[in-house]
Amino acid sequence: TQTADSQFDGIFGLAYPSISEMQTNPPFVNMIQQGVVNEPVFAFYLNKASDSSSGDGAELVLGGVDPNHYTGDFTYTPVVEQTYWKIQINGITLGSDEICSTYPAIPDSGTSLLYGPSEFTDQINQALGGEESDGTYVVDCTTIDSLPDVTIYIGGTPFVLHPQDYILSMPTESGEDVCVSAFIGSDNLSFFILGDVFMRKYYTVFDMGNNQVGFALAQ
Repeated sequence: TQTADSQFDGIFGLAYPSISEMQTNPPFVNMIQQGVVNEPVFAFYLNKASDSSSGDGAELVLGGVDPNHYTGDFTYTPVVEQTYWKIQINGITLGSDEICSTYPAIPDSGTSLLYGPSEFTDQINQALGGEESDGTYVVDCTTIDSLPDVTIYIGGTPFVLHPQDYILSMPTESGEDVCVSAFIGSDNLSFFILGDVFMRKYYTVFDMGNNQVGFALAQ
């Protein structure tokens, strides 16, 4: 990965070796092989914006999970393709309306928003009353509390995103905030990407030993 022009030092790749550009094992696979992690799992906690003032930052655990940052039981679903951490979701609903049925998805901490095929994201954004602007949909900030939940079904479990989760308030040059949908579409995507908007709500564990991904409500 080229990072010379980026504002960070590098990318810590945590996917499967099959997509390594250098044909080498990713760092976590090396850790497993060297026996320096307790379990072949890693897990992410991504703090919410409202938590940042408390100094409670995000957390990556290598070799286990942190019970302080999730509540309830994990729902696990198998990895269907060992490249990125590709899983199958059982469907997405907006309120009581079905957006799609079974579809591939990749949970990805390196993606900020929620990406998917345009045919589905456009359906969501238009139902929210969004107006398209440079690839994103702007939503009337005064309507947020009345918008429907988006539910993503994984492993038979409903994972609910409230409008306060998937509508983002963004500052503008004028000093006024504008509200935008976190759902971004692409005609070239054949899967969904469950980025940070989803992973902030749901603590995510990547189990390389059993080739599965687990989700639990973050806290």
